[in-house]
Amino acid sequence: MPSLKRPALTLLDPNALNTTEPSTSTRPLKRQKIDHTPDPEPALPPTRPEPEPTNFIDSHFIAWVDALPESMVGPLGGDGTQLKMPMTSEDGRSLTWKKLAERLTGKIINLPRTDNDCWFIAAGLGDTSGYATVKIAAAGNRNKWTVHRIMYFLMHPEEIDEARGAKHCSHRCNRGRADTLKGIDVCCINPHHLRLCDGAENQDHKGCKRSQAAWCPHEPKCIFTNDEGFWLPCRNTTSRSTLCVCEMDCLGDRASEDAADVASGEEE
Repeated sequence: MPSLKRPALTLLDPNALNTTEPSTSTRPLKRQKIDHTPDPEPALPPTRPEPEPTNFIDSHFIAWVDALPESMVGPLGGDGTQLKMPMTSEDGRSLTWKKLAERLTGKIINLPRTDNDCWFIAAGLGDTSGYATVKIAAAGNRNKWTVHRIMYFLMHPEEIDEARGAKHCSHRCNRGRADTLKGIDVCCINPHHLRLCDGAENQDHKGCKRSQAAWCPHEPKCIFTNDEGFWLPCRNTTSRSTLCVCEMDCLGDRASEDAADVASGEEE
């Protein structure tokens, strides 16, 4: 039977293990690279530019005021017909065409983008006729004028004298008058939608808006028809909404655009 003896263990001298002497050589430290790139600036929230439609309307007002004849540059007021005779109230305040234009700009509640869009302002509780009015001087109701009429003469000052008598500023759109019974509390003051005419023609425009005719006979065409003069159903006066939700976006406002997006999303 083979021997199972273990090999003898050799004891090592502990001092013999510590044979390493301190090193006299120095190892150069590795130079760290320093990043001089500045920390990125914190991201700022995106700035919202001023709505273009506001600038669009402002540019119209500026051009109209600059083009006013000398007789209409000063304070407005007068006999309720010409709106160009100087008028000062008892407390010394007066209103000029420029101040009035600035005031009306701030009252427009939608964001028109073209001359064909309605420019809406809210009708006041005292505007029983359905048309928004503004008092241009503290001299009684004779100086309380409808806003759309003032806008028209601001754009067409040369027609003020022609407006004496029975001349009307007829709306070619179907949003000229507010109707609280139908839930419509805004009215259009866009002078591009107006036409100076006599009483008979004004009534004819009203009849066209109320009719179910397939074609508009007027020149220029009523705004509630397309370019060919064909009647658009969404312009029906029985509509209780102040916003157009049809695919043609007739009122040309942001809300109509949003409504169209929602409708298209539902269809998908």
